[in-house]
Amino acid sequence: MKLQIASMIYLLMLSISDVKKKELPLWLVVTGMILSVLWMGSALFRGERTMIDVFFGSVPGLILLMLAASVGCNGWGDGIVLLQWNFLLGTEMTVMSFGISLIFSGCAALFLLCSGKKKGNQTIPYIPFLLLGSIGAYALKYYF
Repeated sequence: MKLQIASMIYLLMLSISDVKKKELPLWLVVTGMILSVLWMGSALFRGERTMIDVFFGSVPGLILLMLAASVGCNGWGDGIVLLQWNFLLGTEMTVMSFGISLIFSGCAALFLLCSGKKKGNQTIPYIPFLLLGSIGAYALKYYF
């Protein structure tokens, strides 16, 4: 449970920066990547995860990275953070968090477009929606 709380605090810190500055602090992302890779390595060593699990859990992050590569620079940090999320919490939580976050971000984008607050070529931060999706995934997994 400590890992989940620490991970949520990490996402909250990234979310605040993503909303305020529309960028993720490099030092925080690099620190998160180092710690998540070490955690994944120890989980593999202890037999709690398999390489197949790590591969399939990396698909959502790789999707975001491919989208970022196809449209330009925006979104690289989002894909890296989603990869870290898989390394920390596993395939099930990553896929559930990703799916729920896409629903939340799509609804928010639709609302912002319809209300005239954003135009079609403007971006919205993704990490706050990943945080909401993760909270939703935890609620679905542990309380329903």
